[in-house]
Amino acid sequence: MLTRDSVDLTAASPDPAEIEKDGYVVERVSGGVLLLEKRADLAKINVEITNACNLNCITCIRNSWPDETGRMPIELFRDLIAQLRRFPKLSKFTFGGFGEPLSHPDFLEMAALAKGAGCTTEMTTNGVLLDAKMAGEVARLVDTVVVSVDALEKDRYAGMRRGGDLAPVLENTARVIREKLHLGIRKPQVGVEFVAMKSNLDQLPGFVDLLRSGVATFLVVTNLLPYTEDMKDEILYDTYPARPGKILNLYDFWPETSGRPPYEGVPQASRWWSAVLPEMQLRTRRYCRFVADYSATVAWDGKVSPCSPLMHSYSCYIFGRRKEMSRRVFGDLRESSLFDIWTSEDYMRFRSLVGRFEFPSCPDCQFADGCAMTLGNEIDCWGNSPSCADCLWARDIIRCL
Repeated sequence: MLTRDSVDLTAASPDPAEIEKDGYVVERVSGGVLLLEKRADLAKINVEITNACNLNCITCIRNSWPDETGRMPIELFRDLIAQLRRFPKLSKFTFGGFGEPLSHPDFLEMAALAKGAGCTTEMTTNGVLLDAKMAGEVARLVDTVVVSVDALEKDRYAGMRRGGDLAPVLENTARVIREKLHLGIRKPQVGVEFVAMKSNLDQLPGFVDLLRSGVATFLVVTNLLPYTEDMKDEILYDTYPARPGKILNLYDFWPETSGRPPYEGVPQASRWWSAVLPEMQLRTRRYCRFVADYSATVAWDGKVSPCSPLMHSYSCYIFGRRKEMSRRVFGDLRESSLFDIWTSEDYMRFRSLVGRFEFPSCPDCQFADGCAMTLGNEIDCWGNSPSCADCLWARDIIRCL
């Protein structure tokens, strides 16, 4: 049996056929080769059961993509769950992507199946559909619930959500906490997510008050990735015109005392809340959490991508530069097993490359504005395809669950 120790890594050209037949993929790198072992080490899976949504937010990717809208058939979801037994390290199942999971008619069955597979379950929702019945089921089946709320004033919220109603969303969020207490269970952990931009930054202190009122236990703050031209000047990161020469510190906007009373039936939790904040400027270090967490993303149509940013085709603006992002798919669950996709040569080599992050850095390149390669993600100046050279997730400027 061929082992890592039996392969001479100093040899000029080890025979790839000999190695690959024993469960390895050979990747040639500068100065030698890497042996990538085909292992069932998938640890986290993010499943977009639908890319449809019941809201129409100004910050949404749907404003810039050509993709059709659909939802995952329950039969395909059941087959996916059955395949998860092949991955002994899989521990986390996230209902995510770019749709509202609660709008899927089979969501509760899907959540029960994911929970039954032994996974910790997570979801991101806009909270509109968390009525009394749904909140009770979600409290029972989902371990972490994150509700997206980008403003705490009724009119501001309605403007960003294009007609959404804030009050029921906050009540629904508190309702999940009350259901958890009623059931006497430790989970779910309930959090809120806030997309920070120039036009809503003044709302941030209210979110700290919201946490202290007990309606949620944690806050995730992410920066805006503009998908439309009219949003490109809303970004806060790297520069902040109101504070010349100073990088924005989000803590500067947090109150020291709370004026919001506890929600009815929810104990005040001022000592127990926490917050996750993004970076506000480019850092030298780049790090892909999707690859580091051994995660994969499955779209509603069964196609497997390495991360949320590569899940769909869309346009976006990176520091004002328009960029056309092309979807990257490594397999289709309707045609191949998840194990075969995960251990395919192309997918393994891509994960290895991203793990080393051997990409140029487009955002701080002096030639970026005049470089044709920055117009898309198909290829970069180092020959990588697809390219992650412009990824703001890798800089922790954009955060997600």
